[in-house]
Amino acid sequence: MPQPRIMWIIFKMPNGFPDPYVARRWIITGQVHATEGMLTADTLEELRAKLPYGLTREPRRDDGDEMLIETWR
Repeated sequence: MPQPRIMWIIFKMPNGFPDPYVARRWIITGQVHATEGMLTADTLEELRAKLPYGLTREPRRDDGDEMLIETWR
């Protein structure tokens, strides 16, 4: 069985959060599952600095949700 992979999705101004930027941790095991892991920050740069080292950035697709800024895997 393949090892689960982790990704972080960064959102701008999601409903229900006081901070402007939120990164949500997801686990990929053949299916994608949200976890309770979350980071918040006032700026995108500050939030990126909190992400685990060694991840690669994937920009939002043109047809993606406008609140979704980018994905890190």
